[in-house]
Amino acid sequence: MFGFCIIKVRKQTYLEGGENMAQSSKLVMVFKNRIGKNVSISIDDPKDDLTEEEIKTAMELIIAKNVFKKNNYTFVEAVGAKVVNTTTDEYDLVL
Repeated sequence: MFGFCIIKVRKQTYLEGGENMAQSSKLVMVFKNRIGKNVSISIDDPKDDLTEEEIKTAMELIIAKNVFKKNNYTFVEAVGAKVVNTTTDEYDLVL
């Protein structure tokens, strides 16, 4: 749809002793809608080598094509973007 890829495969790591550590990331894009409110869109697992230019291009295309609406208000401006990385440690507790 956008002509480029911004999604990657999710990573999962197993620690010594069998504990499970999951790493995930998400791209959060913030837009201003027609009535001036900020609206966020999150995309899970963006590719590692995603560039600022690719993010800008995707956001501009979302605005130009009216891809999303929130409460029937279209997006009119790209406000910002960030990649949020999360590490979750899971433990198999034997009680």
